Amino acid sequence: MHDFLSSNEMSNIISVLALLAALYSIWYTKRFNRPRISIEDFHVDRSYEYPSIEFSILNFSNTPITLKSITFSFDGHPVSPMSEYEGPKESIDFPNGIHLENHIVNSSPLVLESETTMLPNSKDKYRYYFKNVDHEVTITVETNRMLSICSKKKSFVFRTNK
Repeated sequence: MHDFLSSNEMSNIISVLALLAALYSIWYTKRFNRPRISIEDFHVDRSYEYPSIEFSILNFSNTPITLKSITFSFDGHPVSPMSEYEGPKESIDFPNGIHLENHIVNSSPLVLESETTMLPNSKDKYRYYFKNVDHEVTITVETNRMLSICSKKKSFVFRTNK
């Protein structure tokens, strides 16, 4: 009687199955450890002289990510935030003639000043001031890791209620 499969054929089948398991393992590991970011809590505040855009960047991956830059465009045109603006101030006039100006609490800019590493499953809050804010805001975040197959940048588009 002949064996259904010879030992050589059985070895080939086991080798192919082992190769497929190894390829699946590599694919799964890359997919599981792929960097992923999101923007949450987007808000435009127009209650002061200059409007601000507030948002949080969430690293919801299992790997640290370094934020390299955050850029903005309004209605498809690149726009730079106000770099020297320190936030809105409130004026207080006392009866004895003293006049004070203080920054409004929790209104200072929160900008990405240099590369910042975000730990896995962490959130960073940002606030930028602009001379004016249009209907469509695109926020582009550049990182040190590939966020898609061919880019280290990811863009998020938001509509404002102007």
